[in-house]
Amino acid sequence: MHCPSCDRAQYSSTEPCPDCGVSGDPALIEELSHLDWVLDEIDTWAVQGLRDTVRERLWKRYADRQRELEVALGLRLPLFSEKEARQAWPQLFQLEALRSRVIRWLQKGLLTSDDAQRYLDRLTDQIDDLLEHQAGDRRSQTGGVK
Repeated sequence: MHCPSCDRAQYSSTEPCPDCGVSGDPALIEELSHLDWVLDEIDTWAVQGLRDTVRERLWKRYADRQRELEVALGLRLPLFSEKEARQAWPQLFQLEALRSRVIRWLQKGLLTSDDAQRYLDRLTDQIDDLLEHQAGDRRSQTGGVK
């Protein structure tokens, strides 16, 4: 089995990962491992004659359970509520615009590489966190621009 966080080979679900320290309920980690396998296999089922609509429905069901397990194990952030999603989109757009400007300033030599890179890394982490909370493309559900 592989670590669900860092993908280390020879991971034991009963002990913390020696590389990243992730641990959790062994039963949930085992279930997550099985779901990962099933989701990888679903793509091959088209060759075996399974209709696309059935495959898509199965994939969604297992992917939703995968997300639930990842949230329960602390590997992923929970989704925003509708209200939280509406409030987060403006912040996300502002962070993305700021990141673009910092990249331009760096390209023009207006910032030092080390300082700019650290700042870009922080911006990217903030953007990634917001996007993870927004997973499932809530832009169309909350009035944001797609």
